[in-house]
Amino acid sequence: MSLSDKERIVFISNVLVMTTPDEADPISLSDLLELLKALVGTPAAREIRDSGGSLAPDDNEEAKRKLLYLADVKIVPNSYAVLLFNFGDRDSPDPAFTNFLTRDIREVEKEENEGVAYSAHLMISLTPNARVANDYRAIFERVPHLSKAIILPFLNRMLSHVAEHNPDVFSYANPEDGEVKPFRCRLDYQIQQSQTLRESLENGELSFIELVQPHYHQDDFDEDGYTKIQSKRLSLKVTAHKTGNRAIDLLEAVRAKAADEGYTEMRVRYKREETDKFETAPIPIAVADASDVLYGRKEKIDDFDPPLSQCVSEVVGAIEDKMLVLLRTNRLWS
Repeated sequence: MSLSDKERIVFISNVLVMTTPDEADPISLSDLLELLKALVGTPAAREIRDSGGSLAPDDNEEAKRKLLYLADVKIVPNSYAVLLFNFGDRDSPDPAFTNFLTRDIREVEKEENEGVAYSAHLMISLTPNARVANDYRAIFERVPHLSKAIILPFLNRMLSHVAEHNPDVFSYANPEDGEVKPFRCRLDYQIQQSQTLRESLENGELSFIELVQPHYHQDDFDEDGYTKIQSKRLSLKVTAHKTGNRAIDLLEAVRAKAADEGYTEMRVRYKREETDKFETAPIPIAVADASDVLYGRKEKIDDFDPPLSQCVSEVVGAIEDKMLVLLRTNRLWS
């Protein structure tokens, strides 16, 4: 995945505030975010990992390959907050540029202790969902390396830190015996599953179908407790029946045949009319109707002037403004 300096793709999401233990009442999301904001610039707001993704030991500088930190928090009282996450990767290749006239290649070499850097914004409404307690709308910028699987555990580790260092705030009376006990808050993050492939193909265009079939390869590693898992991939370019019901019928015919031949996953690539962008939806072969599988809602924000940077140290106002428009668009959470 690459980034454009003119547009971004964002996930339409929800953030849920929960507690451990469950019987404790969470403190307000605004107060939680204020506590996180106070961590910006401190060691508690950063993690350094090795190439495999594990936390790097403090005494091994060479093992420190990837850096994740909370760079900025902006809170608009009674409205919304924006969290800015930065990621640096020392193992990413040096960036290179090509001259459109001469076709010469210019590579920019990273200096010592530098890594290729990315930023991602997370906007969260401070007004909870009226139907679900402690549930809040959120919009998350899609950026290389900065996924839900990276951000959510990082946020929850920071929340554990603030609970440990603010025992007067994070305490509750046990309803059984009245004993005052500590608790902590944690977040869950969910992408809105509000679109189906059927809905997308009503105004979109089917492009490619990829089928995946895993198989196990026996070799000398087996005696050491290993089994090599490989996969067979078949890519089909769609040249007819690319839209509407015909596309859905084609998709179902391919899915049924793929199931008979032992494929386990189908990846469908299509172009969305409203964004004029290609999207990919992974679909299990075993579902009853692949075209009705729900998948995460993504939206495009664009027309940025001046162009966007790949990494920044503060919340970008232009991204914030366009995210806020989406945050206030009720149909995205219907």
